[in-house]
Amino acid sequence: MGMQSFDEMVESFYRSARAIAKASRRAEARSGLGPSQIAVLGYLEHGGPLSIADLASLECVSHPTMSRLVSGLERAGLIEKAASKFDARSRLVEVTPSGKQRRSDAILVRRNLVETLARRLKPDTLAELVGALEQMIGEEAPRLV
Repeated sequence: MGMQSFDEMVESFYRSARAIAKASRRAEARSGLGPSQIAVLGYLEHGGPLSIADLASLECVSHPTMSRLVSGLERAGLIEKAASKFDARSRLVEVTPSGKQRRSDAILVRRNLVETLARRLKPDTLAELVGALEQMIGEEAPRLV
Protein backbone atom coordinates (compact mmCIF):
# COMPACT_ATOMS: atom_id res chain seq x y z
CA MET A 1 0.00 0.00 0.00
CA GLY A 2 1.52 3.32 -1.11
CA MET A 3 1.48 6.63 0.66
CA GLN A 4 -2.03 8.07 0.80
CA SER A 5 -2.85 11.74 0.44
CA PHE A 6 -4.57 13.55 3.29
CA ASP A 7 -7.89 13.43 1.42
CA GLU A 8 -7.53 9.69 0.83
CA MET A 9 -6.75 9.10 4.51
CA VAL A 10 -9.77 11.16 5.56
CA GLU A 11 -11.95 9.14 3.19
CA SER A 12 -10.54 5.87 4.57
CA PHE A 13 -11.13 7.09 8.13
CA TYR A 14 -14.71 8.03 7.23
CA ARG A 15 -15.42 4.61 5.64
CA SER A 16 -13.92 2.82 8.64
CA ALA A 17 -15.90 4.90 11.14
CA ARG A 18 -19.11 4.22 9.18
CA ALA A 19 -18.38 0.49 9.09
CA ILE A 20 -17.80 0.42 12.86
CA ALA A 21 -20.99 2.43 13.47
CA LYS A 22 -22.96 0.06 11.24
CA ALA A 23 -21.56 -2.98 13.06
CA SER A 24 -22.48 -1.33 16.36
CA ARG A 25 -26.07 -0.72 15.20
CA ARG A 26 -26.39 -4.35 14.07
CA ALA A 27 -25.03 -5.57 17.42
CA GLU A 28 -27.35 -3.25 19.36
CA ALA A 29 -30.34 -4.42 17.30
CA ARG A 30 -29.84 -7.90 18.77
CA SER A 31 -30.68 -6.35 22.15
CA GLY A 32 -34.03 -5.23 20.76
CA LEU A 33 -33.21 -1.57 21.38
CA GLY A 34 -32.16 1.10 18.91
CA PRO A 35 -29.44 3.68 19.52
CA SER A 36 -31.92 6.41 20.51
CA GLN A 37 -33.71 4.09 22.91
CA ILE A 38 -30.41 3.14 24.52
CA ALA A 39 -29.48 6.82 24.76
CA VAL A 40 -32.81 7.79 26.37
CA LEU A 41 -32.49 5.03 28.95
CA GLY A 42 -28.97 6.29 29.68
CA TYR A 43 -30.08 9.90 30.07
CA LEU A 44 -32.76 8.77 32.50
CA GLU A 45 -30.49 6.42 34.42
CA HIS A 46 -27.79 9.04 34.90
CA GLY A 47 -29.76 12.28 34.96
CA GLY A 48 -33.42 11.44 35.34
CA PRO A 49 -36.23 11.81 35.84
CA LEU A 50 -36.54 14.17 32.88
CA SER A 51 -39.30 15.73 30.81
CA ILE A 52 -39.95 14.70 27.22
CA ALA A 53 -38.78 18.17 26.14
CA ASP A 54 -35.49 17.68 27.99
CA LEU A 55 -35.01 14.25 26.41
CA ALA A 56 -35.79 15.64 22.94
CA SER A 57 -33.20 18.36 23.44
CA LEU A 58 -30.55 15.91 24.65
CA GLU A 59 -31.13 13.55 21.72
CA CYS A 60 -31.51 16.43 19.19
CA VAL A 61 -34.92 15.31 17.96
CA SER A 62 -38.34 16.95 17.86
CA HIS A 63 -40.79 16.73 20.75
CA PRO A 64 -43.23 14.53 18.74
CA THR A 65 -40.38 12.14 17.82
CA MET A 66 -39.36 11.85 21.46
CA SER A 67 -42.99 11.38 22.53
CA ARG A 68 -43.27 8.38 20.19
CA LEU A 69 -39.97 6.96 21.43
CA VAL A 70 -41.01 7.41 25.08
CA SER A 71 -44.41 5.81 24.41
CA GLY A 72 -42.73 2.73 22.94
CA LEU A 73 -40.34 2.44 25.89
CA GLU A 74 -43.26 2.88 28.29
CA ARG A 75 -45.30 0.13 26.55
CA ALA A 76 -42.26 -2.15 26.89
CA GLY A 77 -42.10 -1.41 30.63
CA LEU A 78 -38.65 0.15 30.37
CA ILE A 79 -39.70 3.60 31.57
CA GLU A 80 -42.61 5.12 33.43
CA LYS A 81 -44.11 8.57 33.71
CA ALA A 82 -44.62 10.28 37.02
CA ALA A 83 -46.06 13.63 38.05
CA SER A 84 -43.52 16.37 38.58
CA LYS A 85 -43.01 17.46 42.19
CA PHE A 86 -42.69 21.06 40.99
CA ASP A 87 -45.46 21.35 38.39
CA ALA A 88 -48.65 19.28 38.67
CA ARG A 89 -49.31 19.73 34.93
CA SER A 90 -45.94 18.29 33.99
CA ARG A 91 -45.01 14.62 33.69
CA LEU A 92 -41.48 13.36 34.09
CA VAL A 93 -40.06 10.17 32.64
CA GLU A 94 -37.96 7.76 34.69
CA VAL A 95 -36.27 4.47 33.92
CA THR A 96 -37.56 1.25 35.50
CA PRO A 97 -35.34 -1.54 36.86
CA SER A 98 -36.19 -3.50 33.70
CA GLY A 99 -35.08 -0.52 31.59
CA LYS A 100 -31.78 -0.32 33.47
CA GLN A 101 -31.17 -4.01 32.85
CA ARG A 102 -32.03 -3.84 29.14
CA ARG A 103 -29.73 -0.83 28.69
CA SER A 104 -26.96 -2.60 30.57
CA ASP A 105 -27.37 -5.65 28.30
CA ALA A 106 -27.26 -3.45 25.18
CA ILE A 107 -24.16 -1.61 26.41
CA LEU A 108 -22.47 -4.96 27.04
CA VAL A 109 -23.15 -5.97 23.43
CA ARG A 110 -21.60 -2.68 22.25
CA ARG A 111 -18.60 -3.14 24.54
CA ASN A 112 -18.06 -6.70 23.31
CA LEU A 113 -17.99 -5.43 19.72
CA VAL A 114 -15.42 -2.75 20.57
CA GLU A 115 -13.35 -5.29 22.48
CA THR A 116 -13.43 -7.69 19.53
CA LEU A 117 -12.26 -4.95 17.19
CA ALA A 118 -9.60 -3.73 19.64
CA ARG A 119 -8.14 -7.25 19.96
CA ARG A 120 -7.29 -7.12 16.25
CA LEU A 121 -4.69 -4.45 17.02
CA LYS A 122 -1.30 -4.72 18.65
CA PRO A 123 -1.31 -3.15 22.14
CA ASP A 124 0.92 -0.23 21.10
CA THR A 125 -1.23 0.41 18.01
CA LEU A 126 -4.36 0.38 20.18
CA ALA A 127 -2.78 2.82 22.65
CA GLU A 128 -1.81 5.14 19.78
CA LEU A 129 -5.32 4.95 18.30
CA VAL A 130 -6.96 5.69 21.66
CA GLY A 131 -4.64 8.66 22.17
CA ALA A 132 -5.40 9.99 18.68
CA LEU A 133 -9.16 9.61 19.14
CA GLU A 134 -9.05 11.32 22.54
CA GLN A 135 -7.06 14.15 21.02
CA MET A 136 -9.58 14.49 18.17
CA ILE A 137 -12.56 14.54 20.50
CA GLY A 138 -10.94 16.68 23.19
CA GLU A 139 -13.42 18.73 25.15
CA GLU A 140 -16.28 17.61 22.89
CA ALA A 141 -16.31 14.09 24.41
CA PRO A 142 -19.22 14.57 26.87
CA ARG A 143 -21.44 16.04 24.15
CA LEU A 144 -20.56 13.40 21.55
CA VAL A 145 -21.46 10.38 23.66
